[in-house]
Amino acid sequence: VAQRYRALRKRVTTCQYAADGANLHPARVKAADRCPTAKLRATCVISGWRLQFRKRSLDGSAKCDAEKTGNRSDRLHVAVFDIPISEAAPLDTAEGLGKGYHEETISLILGEASVSAKIYLADDDALTIDDPFDWYKEMVILGAQYHSLPESYVSVILDVSTKTDPKESRAERKWREIENMRSANKRMESNG
Repeated sequence: VAQRYRALRKRVTTCQYAADGANLHPARVKAADRCPTAKLRATCVISGWRLQFRKRSLDGSAKCDAEKTGNRSDRLHVAVFDIPISEAAPLDTAEGLGKGYHEETISLILGEASVSAKIYLADDDALTIDDPFDWYKEMVILGAQYHSLPESYVSVILDVSTKTDPKESRAERKWREIENMRSANKRMESNG
């Protein structure tokens, strides 16, 4: 009975978030301005979806979008996090909910369980053919490497062309964040 109560209570106090792109990396999701107490639950592959760098950002670059293609050979890798409800609003703000992204609920299979998770998708009127900044693509690559995603998946990301961020202070801040992500990857490799 106590175990059922804890499971029910957990459902009420947390939600599941299917992270793609730069948020694949736990260090990014757990940043102080996002969800510092988030718990990585699992990784999952979704058929009929693919990762695209096509969401127009206010900074003049492209960010990631999970595109539903319906093509069963397309694969999107996501990291599923348990997010405290109290940290959902900061994540929504950091992700630009209502500013080019909207939220949808998708069903995922984790092991033998089916779970509902929120995912951020680009609005149709927020799509671009711009390139992402080099630091942003590096975050996506580091997240994919953190989870040891297939080399074929990482190589598609590596092939994406980038541009340099013209705002040096932002780029410097992001490259420092990337160093923390690289350190986390090295710790993961040495433990693994």
